[in-house]
Amino acid sequence: MRKKERQALRRAFAAPPAQRKAAFLQQLPAPTLTSRQFVLGQTAYIRKGTWLASVGLFAVAWCVAVWLKQDVVWLISALFPFVAVTAVIEGARADMHGMTELEMAARFSHKSVLLARMTIVGALHVVLLCLLSPLCWLHGSATMLHTGAYLLAPYLLTTVLGLHTTRKLHGKEAGYVCLVEAALVSVGNLLFRVVFSTLFLPLYADRWLLLCVLLAGLTAYEYRKQIDQTEELVWN
Repeated sequence: MRKKERQALRRAFAAPPAQRKAAFLQQLPAPTLTSRQFVLGQTAYIRKGTWLASVGLFAVAWCVAVWLKQDVVWLISALFPFVAVTAVIEGARADMHGMTELEMAARFSHKSVLLARMTIVGALHVVLLCLLSPLCWLHGSATMLHTGAYLLAPYLLTTVLGLHTTRKLHGKEAGYVCLVEAALVSVGNLLFRVVFSTLFLPLYADRWLLLCVLLAGLTAYEYRKQIDQTEELVWN
């Protein structure tokens, strides 16, 4: 086809200039989604197994505390690593199943989805902790605040280890390693109680609070590193 013929075809089938484009776009309904609606909407995408595992472990801990009616904070704190690992695995679920790229191509950013799901599961675990702490305090010798610290320390330690593992490892192997870490923290928590029982005297209670603050800072750091890693994947 000659050059003149191509130019003639362009002129014949040229699209007319847009008229009142801005006014037309303003008339289109703009769907709005608040942050609250977005977070609540992500609740439906969390696996039922995550909910059942968290609530099931809470039910077991509650039954143990009610049945024994004594200082069982150490037994219950040994269950909390398995509660923590459910949140870690849920946050890394897309990577474990090779779906990270698909989630990054969805409507919402992968970073926002990750934060929303971790927030939901974390909020559930905070509620469980608040419900169990008074029951453990009722039959124990420590104060309410220190009882919460005893329960929270193994939870945060498992979270830190799990987040670090899911950053370094990919695929289902990361989930298996996280479960092994949770089991080691659980057993180590009980052994630590037996071998170093003097560290659990009221004299050292404030140091447990300091340990929880340190672990909370490390948890926030690992969360931040995971978000940075997600942003690097988007850039790549």
